[in-house]
Amino acid sequence: MKYLLIASFMIFTPFLVQAENINDSTYVTPTCETYIEWTGKNIDEIDLSILEDRKYRVIKPDTMVTMDYLPNRLNIQTTDEGIILVQDCG
Repeated sequence: MKYLLIASFMIFTPFLVQAENINDSTYVTPTCETYIEWTGKNIDEIDLSILEDRKYRVIKPDTMVTMDYLPNRLNIQTTDEGIILVQDCG
């Protein structure tokens, strides 16, 4: 299992690139991007319509989620109050 995690890290790390403009606060992978400027804000203050047809899910503490991996899906993890803590893809 440990070797699988290391191999996965080595395979996918080269694909993580920062956006061209260093002041741009999005990070892009071949299939997914996160919005660093959302971190620390309440999910209710975010206009999620910019995600258009993109898949996403809001995950609060103790929320049950499936373990399927969708590389283009944005996972938005929040506190019980809706404050965004982490965004990741999968």
